[in-house]
Amino acid sequence: MKLVLSVLGLAVIAWSIHRIGWSPIVEALARLTWWQLVLVCLPYAAIMAVDTLGWRFAFPGEAAPFWRLFGARLAGEALNLVTAVGSVGGEAVKAWLIRRDVAYEDSVPSVVIAKTTITIAQALFLLIGVGLAWAWLATDSRVLAAMLWLLVVEVVAVAGFVAVQVVGVVGRAYAVSLSAWPAASARRHRSASSSRMAKRY
Repeated sequence: MKLVLSVLGLAVIAWSIHRIGWSPIVEALARLTWWQLVLVCLPYAAIMAVDTLGWRFAFPGEAAPFWRLFGARLAGEALNLVTAVGSVGGEAVKAWLIRRDVAYEDSVPSVVIAKTTITIAQALFLLIGVGLAWAWLATDSRVLAAMLWLLVVEVVAVAGFVAVQVVGVVGRAYAVSLSAWPAASARRHRSASSSRMAKRY
């Protein structure tokens, strides 16, 4: 499986280079200095490291090693950026990549919890931005109005996201979908366990 995915990834890179052409890539790299590369990569690496540390606290028991979590997070975020499924497909990949260190009953809720806390943090960050904009910009500014509406949407989305987890809608829907198969009782048990874990957190 790893070999197939590696070959597929290399094929996509080769196709992208063929489509773009070598000349634009070489010209862009020639204009890029070492300090610009550090300036671009270092903040993102620091953010990923901090997010990974936060993800470790979402596990009820012993988490996977830090570098295993870091690699899984990089792979998941990369998949979120290059695919059309938004930020959904990459989250499942994160849980799958650490399956040898953490059981699915613990890894899946940890991914959901980590995503929820990041979304809440984004809402708080936007709230700080609205406060600063309110102090520095005119109250009739279109930028401020747009930020206020965005904050409302973010708060509603976060509240709905948290409510779905607390009520356990996803776990119940998954359990209902498995009810038609008697052999799926173990999966229903894991789904219920995951929902209880997300509620407790």
